[in-house]
Amino acid sequence: LNSILAQSDKKMAFMPYATAFLGFIIQYIKDINFKISLTAINITNKLLVLNMVAVNKYYKQMVTVLIEKLSDSKVIIRQAVLKCCGLLIKSYQPSMFGHQAILYIQHTNWHVREGILHLVANSLIVQS
Repeated sequence: LNSILAQSDKKMAFMPYATAFLGFIIQYIKDINFKISLTAINITNKLLVLNMVAVNKYYKQMVTVLIEKLSDSKVIIRQAVLKCCGLLIKSYQPSMFGHQAILYIQHTNWHVREGILHLVANSLIVQS
């Protein structure tokens, strides 16, 4: 993906398919395999940074999958998820993110609750 996006002509050819590709990649964020999940999160980050996707189509699904992934036992996964969520908050609608994220404040996993507190605070700061 990086080599495709580094070349502007290939990037332009990829753009019409970027949103559908995001929909495909989202399903792999929740994969139990560490490398697959981390790669899917990193690709999602890259697509968000490059602003190549129509996020509204998969916004709720993406936020739900990312928040659930905060329950992962690996710190690197949780950090990647927080980074991705931070991009969603800054680049798109912080109030919409906060509204959806707050639903998970009573999640059974403490990692999720901790992440939600950080993300909701971040969305409040960005919004004001």
